[in-house]
Amino acid sequence: MKNFLITSLIFFSLLILFAYAADRRKINSNALDVIGDLIRININNIDLPMENDGSVGDDGQSWYPNGQTSLSFLFQGGFATTGYVNGELRASWMAKASLIQEWQPGKWGMDPVDPLAKFYEVSIEDGSGSQAYIDWADAVSLGADFIDVNGDGIYDPNIDRPALLGAKTIWTVFNDGTPMAMRTPRLGTPPLGQEIMQTVWAYDRGGYLDDVIFFRFQLMNTGTDDIDDLIFSVWEDPDIGDYGDDLISCDTLLDIGYCYNDADDPQYGFNPPAFGVILLQGFLVDSPGDTAYIFRGALAGIDTIPDMKNLPVTSFMYYITYSPIIGDPYNAQTARYYQIGGFDAQGNPIDPTQFGTGGTPTTNPKYIYCGDPVTGSGWLDNDPGDKRFLINNGPLQLAIGDTQDIVFAFVVGQGRNALNSMEFLRERASFIDGFFPFGRVLAIIANDTLISVDSTFFFEQALHTLAFPDTVQSVNWQLIYQPQGSVTQLLAGPGFQVTLTPDSAGSYTVALEATIISGQVLTDTLTVKAVDSHPPVASLIITPSEIDFGDSALADASASFDPDGDELHFEWMFPQWVPAIPADTPKVEFMPPHTGSAFIEVTVYDSFFVDQATDSFIVNPLINGLTTIDSFVTTDIMDMKYLNGLIYFIRSDSSFHILNANNLNVLAISYTDGEIFDTDENLVTTVNPSSGVTIHKIFPNFQLVY
Repeated sequence: MKNFLITSLIFFSLLILFAYAADRRKINSNALDVIGDLIRININNIDLPMENDGSVGDDGQSWYPNGQTSLSFLFQGGFATTGYVNGELRASWMAKASLIQEWQPGKWGMDPVDPLAKFYEVSIEDGSGSQAYIDWADAVSLGADFIDVNGDGIYDPNIDRPALLGAKTIWTVFNDGTPMAMRTPRLGTPPLGQEIMQTVWAYDRGGYLDDVIFFRFQLMNTGTDDIDDLIFSVWEDPDIGDYGDDLISCDTLLDIGYCYNDADDPQYGFNPPAFGVILLQGFLVDSPGDTAYIFRGALAGIDTIPDMKNLPVTSFMYYITYSPIIGDPYNAQTARYYQIGGFDAQGNPIDPTQFGTGGTPTTNPKYIYCGDPVTGSGWLDNDPGDKRFLINNGPLQLAIGDTQDIVFAFVVGQGRNALNSMEFLRERASFIDGFFPFGRVLAIIANDTLISVDSTFFFEQALHTLAFPDTVQSVNWQLIYQPQGSVTQLLAGPGFQVTLTPDSAGSYTVALEATIISGQVLTDTLTVKAVDSHPPVASLIITPSEIDFGDSALADASASFDPDGDELHFEWMFPQWVPAIPADTPKVEFMPPHTGSAFIEVTVYDSFFVDQATDSFIVNPLINGLTTIDSFVTTDIMDMKYLNGLIYFIRSDSSFHILNANNLNVLAISYTDGEIFDTDENLVTTVNPSSGVTIHKIFPNFQLVY
């Protein structure tokens, strides 16, 4: 009975804790899930989870950089459509963080729990006859592309090839045929009768493309009526680390909307990344005299269509949960206002002078916060918070059976600080803008862009191809600019590599011409800089590295030094659960509020360079032996009691902990002669020591942590 009571108490305590955490964070967006096929595309610097209903992010499980599971840039992502069917406004959104989930796995009319309604993936390592090629036959039966090697029109996994893009391609299909019970009470309209075949791919070649994931949506009207004035939107609920300190902006020249931090982030620290979505191929519309390009996929090439154009981003809008002016869309009309752009939830025109800073009466409200945060010019967001944004495209008419192809990309950039991360983001976005759709871009890759004058630059070429395979046949390197008085030259290295050892401080510009197998000549330039300075050397020691709960430790970076004697500055990143107030100082004393282990990182920088060091610490519980409790019997713990919401763990050496089941605080209380006293030495209760107690595992690593 005792074990049952304790187990039940822990269970309900955790339920309370989780509910509290959900209330602190966001409403759980998984309440309406139909089917749970989840896959991750994680071959480069981005680790992104995707679900087969069209949503991405998995409640903040989108990791950047790849390789860790605590720093996330995206809570939930999705998309949205609104349009008119026989004069009636209809909406189909996939916005789980707003509790709107109107798309489901599979083709239109297909059972969403059909085992074929899943993800199909293929990578560059797969070959003819492989399991991935065999499984692709099911994808082809649902409409996926393939390379018909023998031209017979029939997919053969031993001869033909999946339509691979990049290093890995993942394909699935979903539709907006969810029943009205799932569409109500939110937007509450019948489906529009749409289906999307989604292709997602990524590269892992190094350079800018390693911070990018591409999406191709083939949107089809599979219903029985035309859809008039259809607007398509990429919808995102970004969280750059902590969700409460994000700002948003857009760049109409690059067709990108993005999210960035206001400054340092509690989770990412001093250099939070920026996250954006760039529209690469919008809706195809009539436009006499123009030319549109439709990307068809690997080896299928690009269609060139005269007298038409691809729509750019037609508006950029955001909203905030619970805002009375621009809150979550609770009906189709509000959803439509947000997709048109420039209107609040009630359809009132947005006044740029009343939102953010820098807006004027002549600023176009359809592109909210379209200024430049790096330079501080134009219309800027000045209210950090938890925001969702939409990149809108349309309207157009989608007749019965018509298809439109939309291509966009997720882009992440991380620099020295929040604003510098936006510069990194825009560099990648500009590169992608030139890369798509023709897919032949030459880039100079350097070991670094800032070094000491007595160090060496290493340069090599990187050819990125999208629609057609190609290779570099020959290169021509030139040093086209160097500081006055410099006589250094480029030296040939292995393959197409060259090196440059600066002989003067200043900037050096390198140019590259590369001839590819098709005969086309591609070019790129890169400017690097050498300085009369050397990087600092960071050092960090935590003493003591192992402490008992209630004790403090010292994070000491005072052994860090600069070879040139330059003044050093310090930026600290502590785990979120450690209450520390780190300043620009080499030493920080801290007292962890509970048991556990973690790393502390210090970044040391001078005027030019930075270096980082990390060290770890362990906080032990006052009760030894409770760190890994499996099912066992011990006489060291005299008894376990539950009283007034507290669980008592009593030791024979007259000390024990109390685990408060309501907020999981750990307290130290005295124990003498079978009596329990609180911190004010008031008698709480008496206990009868026992010869042993069976303790069952309650947590995987029981350390009295919350």
